Amino acid sequence: MNVLPTEKQTRIISALVEGNSIRATTRMVDVEHKTVLRVLLRTGDKCAKLRDERMRGIHSRFVQADEIWTYAGKKEKHVQNTDDPEQVGDQ
Repeated sequence: MNVLPTEKQTRIISALVEGNSIRATTRMVDVEHKTVLRVLLRTGDKCAKLRDERMRGIHSRFVQADEIWTYAGKKEKHVQNTDDPEQVGDQ
């Protein structure tokens, strides 16, 4: 079985964490896009497992999160009255 070297896996995750797209990452690391997706999925699963194992009994009164804005389907200025606001527009 072909195993992607750890160094390439690290480069893939580093590129994605820095905000590069999947296609840009494939060009930078010289791998197929399916490889990037597999590494991303495997890393996400391992992160979820680690979080579930280690993050126990945390009591907090406040949670602070960075503001994230995006749009789904189309930007707010293009939303029609007939569009479902839960499905398209600013999110």
